[in-house]
Amino acid sequence: MNTLEEVKARCIEEGECWIWQGAVASKKYPAFKPANDGETLVRRLVLRLDGRPVPPKRLAVCTCGEPLCVFPGHQAHSTYSARMKKAAKDHPVSYLRRGAKASAWMRENGPGKLTMEQVREIRASDKPRAVLAQQYKVGRSFIGRIIRNETWRETPSTPFSGLFK
Repeated sequence: MNTLEEVKARCIEEGECWIWQGAVASKKYPAFKPANDGETLVRRLVLRLDGRPVPPKRLAVCTCGEPLCVFPGHQAHSTYSARMKKAAKDHPVSYLRRGAKASAWMRENGPGKLTMEQVREIRASDKPRAVLAQQYKVGRSFIGRIIRNETWRETPSTPFSGLFK
C-alpha cells in the first residue's frame, strides 16, 4: 500500500472513522503483511503516508476510541508512558480490582511475615520451595531469595565479627 486511497479501499466508513477490514495484529491492532517484508501496523503506515512519520520508540495511537479506526485525522504520536497514564485514567477499575485481589489474599493468608527462626528453618530445610512457600505463606521467589541469602541476611553480633579469624 502506497497511498491513503489504497488504505481507505480496505476500510468501511462509519461516520468519520475508517474501520479496517484487513488483518489485525496479536493485540487487535490493524495490520497487513507486505509481500517483501514482515507485518506492518497500519496506523504507522497511515501517519507516514500523511506526512507525519512515527519516530523510533513512539507509538501510533488512535484518538477516537475505535480500535480498528485508521482515519488519518484520528491518528497521533504518543509515548508509552502517556499511553499508560491514559489507560489508568480511562480504566481505574483494573487498579481497584488488583488492590482488592491483594487484600483478599492477605485476609486469607495473613501478613506473611517471618521471624529469624523461621528463616533459619527455611535455609536448613530440604523441602521444595513451593511447599515452603505454602507453609510459611510467602511467595516461592521470596523463599528462593532467602535461601540464596539475598534477603533476611543474618547480621554479625558486632561490627567487627568475621573480619578476623
